[in-house]
Amino acid sequence: MLELILTNISIILLILLLSSFINEHTGVQKIKSKKRKYTIYTVLLIVNFIYFFDSYNEDETLLSSNLIILGIDILFILTNFFSLIFKRKGFYGKYMVLGILFLILPFFSIMMFALRGLPHG
Repeated sequence: MLELILTNISIILLILLLSSFINEHTGVQKIKSKKRKYTIYTVLLIVNFIYFFDSYNEDETLLSSNLIILGIDILFILTNFFSLIFKRKGFYGKYMVLGILFLILPFFSIMMFALRGLPHG
């Protein structure tokens, strides 16, 4: 259950980070907070329905969703890193640091799955 809570928190943080980056980067069309909330609700609803209704593969569901979150976050960090180097704007560094900080939750939950596989004793 703790892994599900950590996965949900990391999904919320990632969606908020990506939507605020899009708002900062594109000045023409901003994502409203109502759209952010609906996006978060739908993604969390889909992940939690898959987790609760597929009781046979619930660990694999959480592990794969954490790996997807990890991959998206690493791509986001690399995008901001190269944008910081070539475009020299300050807000790319801020989002790169936030992306690195948000890597903690998916790594922690993946390591909890890895520690579960070790023999006891």
